[in-house]
Amino acid sequence: MKDLLEKYTQLSDDHQKEVIDFINFLLNKQVKASVFDLQAYQQEIQAVSVWSEDDLAPILEAKQNINSWKSTEW
Repeated sequence: MKDLLEKYTQLSDDHQKEVIDFINFLLNKQVKASVFDLQAYQQEIQAVSVWSEDDLAPILEAKQNINSWKSTEW
């Protein structure tokens, strides 16, 4: 550990910040990998929007009529 601290102090300020950022990234990754909140996941999935038949009707109508559309002349 002493060797690591000596090397760290030899780095420039920018590189020291980069090392700290990387360590924080690894720590966050480690915490997130071990924690799974099933209830939060279920709420997130339930919040996904669902389209009704009324929502789809204009899209399906446009699909049927798309071949009859005339393109504008340039």
